[in-house]
Amino acid sequence: MDSSAKEIVDAFLFTDEVDLGGDGVEGFEKLAEACKQGGVKTAKGKSLWDFRLDGRIFKNSCSYKIPSQAFKGLPEMVRERFFHHLREELGKEAGNHLSSREKKILSGILEQNVPGFKSESLRRAGAR
Repeated sequence: MDSSAKEIVDAFLFTDEVDLGGDGVEGFEKLAEACKQGGVKTAKGKSLWDFRLDGRIFKNSCSYKIPSQAFKGLPEMVRERFFHHLREELGKEAGNHLSSREKKILSGILEQNVPGFKSESLRRAGAR
């Protein structure tokens, strides 16, 4: 279960995402705008749905599927292991493809928009 949860976290954080190179992707303004309208946002307007299309597809290196109904429908044990490994990756000083700034942004988005992520984070922090 643990290795599967780690693999899912790696996929959701776009660990092996291919660099789009050059000038990125052009001509997708309508798609980018439609996605921007569909995603949940933080109080500061940040969303996992924000497109970048320059170097990589999404502005934030985390799948917008986390707050989806399909994800919410996963067994609780699977979600808990997933969140454990996700928090672990976002808490690392180094050792992954995310900058400290991006980790902070992703944590903020997830805490505000993903039920269970913040409460689990607080529960674990209180247990220390």
